[in-house]
Amino acid sequence: MSNWALVLHIYQPPNQRPDILELVARESYDGLLDFLATVKAPMTLNVTGSLTEQLALSGRHETLERLKQVWKNPNVTFTTTGYTHALMPLWADEIVTDQLQQNLLIQRQYLDAKFSAAGAWLPECAYQSRLESILNKEGVKWTIVDESSVAGSYRPAVRRADGELRLAVRHRALSQALATDVEQFATELESQEGDVVAALDGEVFGHFDPRALDRLREVFDRFGDRLVSVEKLTAGQLPHAELRPSTWETSDTDRLRQKPYPLWQDRLNPIHRQMWRLYKDVWRHFDSSGSFREEEWVKRHFTNAISSCWFWWSNPRRTAGPFKMRIWNPDMIVEGLTELIKAVRSDPRMTPRTKWQLETRYADLLKLVWRTHWKLRS
Repeated sequence: MSNWALVLHIYQPPNQRPDILELVARESYDGLLDFLATVKAPMTLNVTGSLTEQLALSGRHETLERLKQVWKNPNVTFTTTGYTHALMPLWADEIVTDQLQQNLLIQRQYLDAKFSAAGAWLPECAYQSRLESILNKEGVKWTIVDESSVAGSYRPAVRRADGELRLAVRHRALSQALATDVEQFATELESQEGDVVAALDGEVFGHFDPRALDRLREVFDRFGDRLVSVEKLTAGQLPHAELRPSTWETSDTDRLRQKPYPLWQDRLNPIHRQMWRLYKDVWRHFDSSGSFREEEWVKRHFTNAISSCWFWWSNPRRTAGPFKMRIWNPDMIVEGLTELIKAVRSDPRMTPRTKWQLETRYADLLKLVWRTHWKLRS
């Protein structure tokens, strides 16, 4: 019989609307966390600092207390991650390091002063080999990648021949079945010749589907005795593998077209193209002037602006996730762009002329977003 490991990831973008946070907490987090606080089998949970912080500051103290109870459950292993869920391969090393360090600070402030984690969650399972040295420097021993990042047949855990980082490998079909169908999950698990890893968003259980938490309980009742920890799967001698850039949404077609991060950086998507030109120029100014490192409000707004959500929702012609959601939301795109321009406006080191040039490009991009939206509606 195959054993399996479970990794759940919960997250809300920075500055989430209070009513949306309340809705997701009520529909998903409260029930899911109550369940996880009492599980007797090993599993892994990732919580972004941006979510922990918002639960603390928005008055969702009951949900935060539930999260603390899960933290105290010895069967649940927590990972660290990027504070505002930036897609790490797409950002400079300094930004990636800051995302990891800020996440630890926030978790220690609101969750537990002794918070630490040997493992890390890469947002969207977005992998690039360059990240391994950064994770190693931050004390990370293992992370999770999607099976699309690993060449060859499926293996539950691998490492690069010249790498130290241990990589648990997410099995797509098993993960999607856990979200949607217990019997399909059973079929996928029983068909495996070795151990396997399921990893998915925790919001699936209650928010995206009100019946999914009951299905998760049933899976634990039937297969909970076969759960193993990610630490166990990644221990000992691991087979070497060729690793490639990818995410948990990257398709074979995307890879053939050399688009490893298609929902976040697609050169054929005109909104993505303009967003990245603007973001890169803004970062170039902040990096050269030192504003990101030394100006509090610049750093705060820019850190919010690089959340993966703003790019993910910028795909008018694609769907994603186990429920094949359409991923187009102009309000979310505007939220991210507005955080970016607030960083520009906050920078005392940037000249008024440069600010006006960036403001003009920001306005042009807003026009493109809404023109695209109303064309879709016509």
